[in-house]
Amino acid sequence: MANEFEHITTGVDLSQAEYEGILAHKFDGQATGDIMYASSNVQLSRRAIGAGNTILSSQGGVPVWRTPTNILADLSGQAGAEFLFNTKKVGGVVDPTTNQQVATKKYHDDNTYTNAEAVAAAEAAGLALASGKNIKVIANLTGDQTWSGITAVLQAGEIITRTELCYVKNDGKMWLAQSDAAGTMPAIAVFTGANLAANAWGEFLLLGFYREDTILTFALGDMLYVSDTVAGAFDNVLPSDAGEQVQVLGKCLIGTHIIYFNPSLELVEIG
Repeated sequence: MANEFEHITTGVDLSQAEYEGILAHKFDGQATGDIMYASSNVQLSRRAIGAGNTILSSQGGVPVWRTPTNILADLSGQAGAEFLFNTKKVGGVVDPTTNQQVATKKYHDDNTYTNAEAVAAAEAAGLALASGKNIKVIANLTGDQTWSGITAVLQAGEIITRTELCYVKNDGKMWLAQSDAAGTMPAIAVFTGANLAANAWGEFLLLGFYREDTILTFALGDMLYVSDTVAGAFDNVLPSDAGEQVQVLGKCLIGTHIIYFNPSLELVEIG
């Protein structure tokens, strides 16, 4: 028999020290970390220490070392079974392919979820906000050439540079707005990138907050309009010549470089 609990050999008679000593009994094959268990109603036996990261569980009425994966697989395989740890359910695992979205299944499968995948999942499913929840934009922008708001990727009809205002021409492309004529109005967006070549696509701010420390140098509270003298430029002076178009773009809201951009599509022509 192996692993049994047995007396050590001490000779014919036991001294008191031998009787009381800790070496009077031992397991067959005993090693550090081993545990004792009752292998029957009359026999004590040794269970060798388990491998690293294994858990002692009961199988067939005796303790057995098993991996966490094997234990959880057993729990989830029981019909209607539920295993709670600190009130959290860790058993009764279901296949996410049957009742979860693809994005959730991917995270379940490999525990990775990139920004691109998150955006793709949101775009595919749409976004619904619960009552009292909101999408927050940042007004007090701390860095030069930054923005926060609603943007769109649009195609340029000509070369466009940062902070230039654009209108949509009848070719569906973005061109520099100027208020000296109705044909180059109204401005609907401001370009947020560095430079955009003709026919290239770039990101334009449609509504929100915009900061530019060199070009936008207005007084706090100034109303902003499309310039009548410089194509694509902001101005804090109303157009005043006959035939010119007045369009309110927004307001210098914080300091002298941060504007609230909310272009009105209503134009007033100077008579």
